[in-house]
Amino acid sequence: MAATPSPTITCAVGTAKAPANHILVGGTAVVTIQPSPISIIADSYTIPVGWPRPASYYTVTGLIGNDTLDSVIACSLSGGCAIECGDNLIGKTLSVGTYPIVCSGNYYFQTSKNPNYTAASLVNGTLTVTPFTASAGVGTAIASLNPAVVTAGTGNLLLQVTGTNFTANSVVWWNNYALPTVFVDKASLNAVVDASYLVSAGKQSITVSTPGAKDSAPFYLMVDPASGASVSASITALQVPRGGATSTVLTIKPPLGKPLGTVTVSCLNLPSGANCSFDSSTNKLTITTSNTTAAGEYQVTIVVRYGSALAMLRQAPIFWASLLPPLGLSLAMAGRGRRLKQKRLSLAVLLAMVFLFGLISCGGSGTSPAATDQASLPVAVSIQ
Repeated sequence: MAATPSPTITCAVGTAKAPANHILVGGTAVVTIQPSPISIIADSYTIPVGWPRPASYYTVTGLIGNDTLDSVIACSLSGGCAIECGDNLIGKTLSVGTYPIVCSGNYYFQTSKNPNYTAASLVNGTLTVTPFTASAGVGTAIASLNPAVVTAGTGNLLLQVTGTNFTANSVVWWNNYALPTVFVDKASLNAVVDASYLVSAGKQSITVSTPGAKDSAPFYLMVDPASGASVSASITALQVPRGGATSTVLTIKPPLGKPLGTVTVSCLNLPSGANCSFDSSTNKLTITTSNTTAAGEYQVTIVVRYGSALAMLRQAPIFWASLLPPLGLSLAMAGRGRRLKQKRLSLAVLLAMVFLFGLISCGGSGTSPAATDQASLPVAVSIQ
């Protein structure tokens, strides 16, 4: 902090005439300038139980002009992690109650460094944790995610959430875990997804909680396996009237060297009253709406799952269980058969089952995809 220069006080000199019955008398006066007292006041916060800790902020009073602090201030929960560390309370939830926020630091603006200021006084703040209650007020809503599809194994991810009725206290949730959230404006939030949440493929529920408002309905993000598969659409911005239908043709590419096999298609985040269907003979995906479907702009994620019939079959426990009775019967016939014809029949059954076992285990070419291979694609759907 820069030192404030000593002030200069100038008195005007001139000629004065005393009024009748008065005498002018000269004299001196002493002006004493006291050092300015400094206070550092930790901000206080109120959060529902289970919410992430807020960022650390404080207010400094007593600084003159453009003077600033020469030190870094750290405000921490007493006996806990510094608030600015951004730790998530899930897994180490603070109970409902109040907790002191204590500030500390090296203050180089003390009297020995700058005589214009006194040593700082530190004023603690308070973190108040309240019970979580769902409000019956106006709710938040999620309209889209960016990205809406990610690949398993991706590192830390910045997730952009677009919607309505967001506030500076809104928090983005990944399934049951609160994410570090930055408020952009009432229609946009940014959240950081830790890489540990992106290890496995699957559908993930994204919601937004805001104090004094209903939680948003789940909006789903898809984590695809890192298989190299892909899907594209002939039309990615679809328009459809309420009660009507619209279609797009999908191009599905399995990992290099693997057959496509059986394909199933589903759609995430469809509005109420809408559904999708897939015609595997033409690869056409059709989205159908009803007269009750609300008009608006929607982000819909198309999820394509595929795998060869043999790949799916060899993963089915019921199939392998069904092999046991005929296998046992053939072995029994081979051991007990008294006629040559009977022995030959049992041997043929046994050889056929061995061949089928090898075919299913190898998938014919040795390159069959797993039954869980999938690729996903977000599309825009405008319902008018």
